[in-house]
Amino acid sequence: MKYEDSVDQAAEYARLALPLMTRNGIAANPVNYAVWYAYVSGKSDALREAIDRQLQRRGGLDAEISEQLFLRYIGTCDPGDLERSRADFIRLLNDVAQEVIQTGDSAAEFQRNLDECSNQLGLSNDVKEIRDVVGKIINETQRMGESGGRLKEHLQKTSEEVESLRRDLERIQRQAATDGLSGLYNRRSFDERLNGLMEVAREKGTDLCLVLADIDHFKRVNDSHGHIVGDKVIKFVATTLERQGRGPDVMARFGGEEFAAILPATNLPGARIVAERVRSAVAGATLKKAGSNEPLGKVTVSLGVAVFRPEDDAESLIERADAALYYAKNNGRNQVASENDLGATERKAQL
Repeated sequence: MKYEDSVDQAAEYARLALPLMTRNGIAANPVNYAVWYAYVSGKSDALREAIDRQLQRRGGLDAEISEQLFLRYIGTCDPGDLERSRADFIRLLNDVAQEVIQTGDSAAEFQRNLDECSNQLGLSNDVKEIRDVVGKIINETQRMGESGGRLKEHLQKTSEEVESLRRDLERIQRQAATDGLSGLYNRRSFDERLNGLMEVAREKGTDLCLVLADIDHFKRVNDSHGHIVGDKVIKFVATTLERQGRGPDVMARFGGEEFAAILPATNLPGARIVAERVRSAVAGATLKKAGSNEPLGKVTVSLGVAVFRPEDDAESLIERADAALYYAKNNGRNQVASENDLGATERKAQL
């Protein structure tokens, strides 16, 4: 799940999320906050529906269900990082609570002292006694001001720590959404983004295309040069794919040596152009083994393109793109094919 919210947007989502968590008896730890932040921001329709179902069935979410929702819809992450964030978050809340309690105690004592001073003033006609009472009031006011100042200073420091924790949590979530080797979105994130973008295209009647790409003869690379070189080839293809994308495009590692590109607001001819640029850039590069400068041989990719239809679900769209990809593979590799090519082949077979 990708987070690109402004400070104001994030603050608004927090304003919405925290009361909901309180109302439903949800502890304010990083996992729960991430789940409810995503819920109120509308970043995942699937997550929103899952939470609504749980609330209807059970009337609330316990820690175990929140953890499951986090892992399923937001992503896996390093358990150590998550536990550290959880501990920091709890410590921060405890610190603030303690400071507020202390300030509240000071305020209560301040009120008691003022009442006592008020009673003394009402009973005394002696100038010295009145002066002493006024001095006491001044001292109490200064002490209360210092207590309020400490609270303000503490809250300012807490605000800075919360911002640091927010950045840590976003880093953890980015790691959860990203494939560690290629740096692209991972398969879980791809599935989520594809479903969301398909729904947008369906509602607005806009174009959307899916491109699947596969490194040709990748097994030979691993067998001839080893898996370390194979990993570098995957990184190279991933970088090439990412460079050909626009802002709204979603580039992902689909699995193994396969990649995917979701192209919103792009028709079939436009998607073929993007796919051809990727194919040409990969085929035109000269890759050499680090250290020895030994050529790796020509690395190429085959690509398949499918266009979204209103009746599609994710599986049907992926199936057509995959069929186009294997059409390109079976017809010589290092080429782009679309679902229209499959239709042309079927028409020729019928003739």
